[in-house]
Amino acid sequence: MSRQEELENLTTAYYLEDTLLILNRDLNELNHNIPKAPRQPLKPTEPMEMTPQKVQLKQYPQIQPPYIKTPSNWKKGIPLYIIGIIIGLIKESFIFIGSVIAICGIVYSLRLLSKDRAWVKQQKKEAVENIRNSADYQKKCKEIDSENEKRQLAESNRVHEEYLKMYERYKSECKDYNNALEQYKKDYDHYQTYTMATYNSKKEELKNVIAQTHDTLEEVYKKNIIPAQYRGIGSVAYLATFMGTSDYDLKFAIERYDQDVSHRYQQQQVDIANQQLNAMRTQTQILNDVLQNQHYATYLNEQVLDIQEHGNKLLRSISNWQKADILINEHRYQKRQQAIKKAKQ
Repeated sequence: MSRQEELENLTTAYYLEDTLLILNRDLNELNHNIPKAPRQPLKPTEPMEMTPQKVQLKQYPQIQPPYIKTPSNWKKGIPLYIIGIIIGLIKESFIFIGSVIAICGIVYSLRLLSKDRAWVKQQKKEAVENIRNSADYQKKCKEIDSENEKRQLAESNRVHEEYLKMYERYKSECKDYNNALEQYKKDYDHYQTYTMATYNSKKEELKNVIAQTHDTLEEVYKKNIIPAQYRGIGSVAYLATFMGTSDYDLKFAIERYDQDVSHRYQQQQVDIANQQLNAMRTQTQILNDVLQNQHYATYLNEQVLDIQEHGNKLLRSISNWQKADILINEHRYQKRQQAIKKAKQ
């Protein structure tokens, strides 16, 4: 196996690994950007007519009862009180009798006073009723009732007018809703029959591109030029750039690669249990280190562009490469078209 064939195998493997990395990234992005279905419009709610609020009603005129002087009938008990006092003073033995008579006079006066007050209260009540039943007062009350009815009617009319406005808005919203619903049905039908169909088709096409590219990569690896443990984008990038920018062969490049990886493991103090996980991380680190080296990155870019434009002897010898190449180019074209369309928006 010549050095040139080894290098061609490495650069081809890197090209395919890099292509798979990009394609899988595109697929992951596609999986996270599923087209959203159009949102169904909300149906408007029919308004309910509100209960009129309580208005501040005008009160009836307050009736002030007339002043009625309390009668002096209670004074009729005073003579008894005086007689009792006099009898008690005439003779000591008459004190008890005099006291009884005086007390009776007081009780009698109090009873008369209570009756006088009850009479005054009744007179005032009758006077108030007379005023309330008077034609003038009844007229004022009717005027107030009429005013209160007008206020209540005005409130009812206001509430009803508000309801009519709300109902008009509701009818307008229903009209807009029906139009929006029709548009939604069209949009949803377009979403189902075109948008999602296009999305699913694009997804399946991308999966097919990945599968074809992966099969091509497997064919390259089956040439058994690159040992199994060095098959990965980080490894092939390192080996390809090492050989492509020097005169060393694959064997020496692998030795240098092993030294580099061993040195990294020593720095990271890798334990056996995490060796596989750290091997994957190391692949990524090696790839990043290679791409950060401007000289190496330029070399890899040149090789990738050359393979994209012209292919190479190794790829042309692989049976399914032509199909994979067509699919890859079609995918790249679609991505460019989408980027142009997005930039114009």
